[in-house]
Amino acid sequence: MDKTKLPSVLVRALRKEWQLAQEKIAPSGYGRYGGWKGLQFVSTGFFRTEHDGQRWWFVDPDGYALFSAGMDSIHPAETMWVDGMDHLLPELPTREGEYRDAWRDRGYSFGIANLILAFGDEWHKKWADLTEYRMKLWGMNTIGNWSSPEFIRHSELPYVYPMEGFPMTAQTIFRDFPDVFSPEFENNATVFSEQLHAMREDRRLVGYFMRNEPHWAFVDGLDLTEQMLRSPIQFVSKTHFLEWLKEKYGDVTGINLAWKSDLQHFEDLLHGLNFSDWSDSPVRKADFNAFNRIMIRRYVEVPAKLCKLVDPNHLNLGMRYAWVGSDDVLEGCEAFDVFSINCYQMEPNREQIRHISQCLNKPLMIGEFHFGAANAGLPAYGIRAVATQEDRGAAYQYFVEQAASIPELIGVHYFQLNDQPVLGRFDGENYQIGVVDVCQQPYHSFVEAMKLTHGRMYDIRTGRLDATGVYPNEIPKTGF
Repeated sequence: MDKTKLPSVLVRALRKEWQLAQEKIAPSGYGRYGGWKGLQFVSTGFFRTEHDGQRWWFVDPDGYALFSAGMDSIHPAETMWVDGMDHLLPELPTREGEYRDAWRDRGYSFGIANLILAFGDEWHKKWADLTEYRMKLWGMNTIGNWSSPEFIRHSELPYVYPMEGFPMTAQTIFRDFPDVFSPEFENNATVFSEQLHAMREDRRLVGYFMRNEPHWAFVDGLDLTEQMLRSPIQFVSKTHFLEWLKEKYGDVTGINLAWKSDLQHFEDLLHGLNFSDWSDSPVRKADFNAFNRIMIRRYVEVPAKLCKLVDPNHLNLGMRYAWVGSDDVLEGCEAFDVFSINCYQMEPNREQIRHISQCLNKPLMIGEFHFGAANAGLPAYGIRAVATQEDRGAAYQYFVEQAASIPELIGVHYFQLNDQPVLGRFDGENYQIGVVDVCQQPYHSFVEAMKLTHGRMYDIRTGRLDATGVYPNEIPKTGF
């Protein structure tokens, strides 16, 4: 793709494309909620899942099968953190003038400034018109996570909802893992679930994610029970652990024999322990592991059940885990309708997806994946990177077509619509991962590969076509 060199070229291109966007796109062969008319199930009026005997599907409100090809973070543009970086930037417009909408707290959006340049005060509505047109033209059928509520209201496409404020407790056992037996956890879960009430009748809503990438689950082999017992904090979950041990062992003599310990009282476990002086006991480790699973199950089930009580119509899409280090993480996840995981790999992990689906008897979806390229000018290429935009299109095709061929997987959502800012967003990320650049221009070879892929997707899903076997040539990433 050629660089946009003049403001006049940018303005002319955006205005011309916006004129094209005034013609509504209604792709043949698809229903009003994006489902594929080649396969129909019973209609229930809301999105649901079904296994057809060979593979899992989303089913749209009219009963049509859907493999969800989504786009995350649909916003007008990314905001660049500029506070303290004035010496690296040209002089920016004032916060009160024509480009005031480009200012965002301590940041500035050059992408929004370009939209204002092209469309003036109507920039947001015309961006939304243009983006709706693009999503449908490119074959996207779902508005993914983190997307603009204003765009969702403007759009006809189905969408997913990221819930806010996952229930926590004032004292946490490890990182963001709460004291799950505390009444505070259940009370906060009740408040958390109430945000679904306003959307319970919305037929365009596919479902909701309860949270994104729990931080405690980043630690493979984490022993939550040991972490809890090392702390001097009087967690309510500690008391439950003691009651569980008393029921299992009866008295302190029984537990000392099993654990090879010298506890005087069960209550010794309440006050903070240093396990480095303890002898190694497989029984104690097994007890800890069993209670880890009890706590993880409660962590999942309490909010999940309350959410389903408030909103029985929509799908619980899970927690978008960064990865799954062990089956312990799956405890309680039967409460989800769909298990979600983010996947920054060159292809989905077919065996892991099959294993998780068999464990839970649920379908899976991938909430995030992306590829960046080295030839677009940004200094960082993304978590997974290839050399050119053509290679990036090939990587997208390979990932999505492989995904469509996995019977247990029912959707993949690309992260994200826009390139990140050259000097970094709020946390410094500056990846070339967008479908459009800062001038609001699509990466055309990438987009053409997306369109090709989405046009083949259902034939691959149903076995009429084979997924491409051309594995992308990855290059080392830059950035962090």
